[in-house]
Amino acid sequence: MWLPKVGVVLPEVFAAAYLLDSRPGTPAVSRLGPALGHRAALAWADGCGALSHLSALDLWGLRPSAPGEPVHLSTPASASLRTRPGLVVHRRCGLSMGPPHVVVRRDLPVMRIERALVDSWPMLPPAERRAPVIRAVNNWLTTPQRLTAALDTVPKLVGRAVLRTLLTKLADGCRSPLEIWDMSTSSPAPACRRSAGRCR
Repeated sequence: MWLPKVGVVLPEVFAAAYLLDSRPGTPAVSRLGPALGHRAALAWADGCGALSHLSALDLWGLRPSAPGEPVHLSTPASASLRTRPGLVVHRRCGLSMGPPHVVVRRDLPVMRIERALVDSWPMLPPAERRAPVIRAVNNWLTTPQRLTAALDTVPKLVGRAVLRTLLTKLADGCRSPLEIWDMSTSSPAPACRRSAGRCR
């Protein structure tokens, strides 16, 4: 019986060779497509990690992961997982691998959307930071108030003041980039609309 060739993508995690692209010198987990890379990383974590940061934004449908982008996992500080090529492990004191910190989306464990957005903010180029936040609020996945509460837990976040200003605008009813003050200038913002609704 014919069996496909397999390759090791992470310790004790294997994938059919045809699923890996041919980029030389690239970590095997990064040679998988983003969706498979996420699943491989979680298989390696064996219940001790959840997708976080930019990888979580992908799962929440707010920003697609680019091919070859490292997978980000958050794990309790007591876990033995360590960062390795193609995989960034963020160790967190007090993290529990279930609610309220971690939820399941598309059958995969992922950090809550509010923490994922806050953690990802300084990792994105400044011009790309606002879109995921605006999209999350517009799609009723969260609220400016929940995001502000998450931001309050990270007092030293890079770009914190700009994110807080954006959340204030969203809380005031702004819902499109055109309505929101261009924070790189001193131009006044157009009048914002109040909107009502519930987040999911």
